Amino acid sequence: MNINYLKILKQNWQAMILFTAALVILVTIISLLQPFEYRAKVNLLIIQKQTQTLDAYAAARAAERMAANLATVIKTDSFFKKVIGANGAIDISWPVKESQRREMWQEMITAKALPESGMLTVNVFYRDADQAKIVAQTVANVLSAQGADYHGGGDSVLIKIVDPAIVSNYPVRPNIILNLAGAVILGLVLAGAFFAYQTQKRFDILKIKQDEETEELPGHNKRIATREMEREVSGRIKTMLEDPFVNKYYFEQK
Repeated sequence: MNINYLKILKQNWQAMILFTAALVILVTIISLLQPFEYRAKVNLLIIQKQTQTLDAYAAARAAERMAANLATVIKTDSFFKKVIGANGAIDISWPVKESQRREMWQEMITAKALPESGMLTVNVFYRDADQAKIVAQTVANVLSAQGADYHGGGDSVLIKIVDPAIVSNYPVRPNIILNLAGAVILGLVLAGAFFAYQTQKRFDILKIKQDEETEELPGHNKRIATREMEREVSGRIKTMLEDPFVNKYYFEQK
């Protein structure tokens, strides 16, 4: 006998909706309790100069690797100190403890190298839009002026600011719409998986019981008993689908 999982989900749709709604409310509360942060974005272009031993393709690949390396370097404490020291207009209360300060910096900034372009995109997130923009622009300025300290290419590598820092008009973190969509999907999946698992578990228990009861019967009687047991299991499955919460266990008889 096969279990109709689709029918199980249809029979329990109200419980699934209630569970999903509760999860959505919880995610909404958590999202609203977090500070809303703006995003400042700046784009840089890494240029590897061509030489007699370095053709255009190799130069582009080298620029791409440097952009990826710089994306990692930006999150380091060494780079953080350069940024803070380069602009006195940065007015952010950094934690006194170094480990907490590093964690805050790593959560505050993201950097991504765009494949096959040598482009490096830097995003800075902060609750004050002006400060986010100042930090993003300072990061770009430090990379442009002092990037040689990290890429090791000397004068053969240029870092240009192609898009100065621009800040979002509205807070982008937390992304409430994305969080709610994820909560809806997760809630439905978890609730559906729960009912399917419970049904399969009870069904397996009944099958084991059926096998134990018919194991010692002679051939003809065994076949008859097996058919009767399958009809009984089918009836209990139907009862479970129609009213799944009446009994402690789905297959208990009233």
